[in-house]
Amino acid sequence: RKEFEVLDSVFYKVIDERLAQRQRGQQAAEKGGRDLLDMMLEPDDQGQMLTRREIRNELFVFYLAGHE
Repeated sequence: RKEFEVLDSVFYKVIDERLAQRQRGQQAAEKGGRDLLDMMLEPDDQGQMLTRREIRNELFVFYLAGHE
C-alpha cells in the first residue's frame, strides 16, 4: 500500500507540474516536443478532457508495462 502511495505522489506531481507549465504558456516545443502526457492533457474529438485520476491511471499502466 505504501508503494502505491509513493507512486501516486510521483505521478500526481508530474501531472501537476505539466499542468502548471501549460498554464504559464510553455509550449511542448520549448521543452523538446510533445510526449504522451501532453497528448493526455488535450481534449478529445468531443472536447472532453481526462481527469487527473484518469491520467494517473493511464500513466500507471504505461509504468507497469515498461517494467514487464
